[in-house]
Amino acid sequence: MIANKNIFGYMYGQPFIKWDNHYEKDKIIEIKAEKLRGNENGYLYVWGWPGPDCNFYAFKDRGITWGYSREEIKDITYEEWKRYRNEKI
Repeated sequence: MIANKNIFGYMYGQPFIKWDNHYEKDKIIEIKAEKLRGNENGYLYVWGWPGPDCNFYAFKDRGITWGYSREEIKDITYEEWKRYRNEKI
């Protein structure tokens, strides 16, 4: 299952990144469909230099870590993100 259109996702795959001993909201980027590999669980995006680095955007996390539009991604707080991650683990 490969995306037939671009997706939007957090650059590092999650809404918050640790920076200088605190957490900051990550940047949302547009990822071209041809850069994605997909399976029944989600999309893999390989990127980076000298990397490669990769992000996995799980279908179960649509609306939280990625979406088919920027507007589809919920604007959650760090506390909501921690609660969401704890429920999914």
